Formats: sequence, structure tokens, C-alpha cells
Amino acid sequence: MFAMAVLLKTKLAIKHGHSSETAAAFAGYATLLSGMGDYNGARDFGELSIRLSDKQTGRSEEHT
Repeated sequence: MFAMAVLLKTKLAIKHGHSSETAAAFAGYATLLSGMGDYNGARDFGELSIRLSDKQTGRSEEHT
């Protein structure tokens, strides 16, 4: 069920643009990719999730 929800949210975000749920959807997608062994893709979506979250909350991007 988790995977289906994450995939649907990710698909909607890519198709229709970002919303307040996009960062969480991309973090979930990173989790799914990691579980399938795609660690580079997981890292990329995880970093994207952090950047979107920071942008939405107005925080600086000091994550390294």
C-alpha cells in the first residue's frame, strides 16, 4: 500500500507540478529506490526532497 501511494503521489507531482506533499512523496520514492538497490537514484530523490522541503519552509540549503 505504501509503494502504491508513493508512486501515485510522485507521478502526480511530475505530471502536474509540486505541492505541499511533493517533498514527502519524493522521500518515499527514494526509500523505494533504495529497497530495490538503486542507491544513486535514491540519493538523488532524497536530495531533491530535502531541497523542496527547504524551499517550502524557507530554510537554508546547508545539507551536506
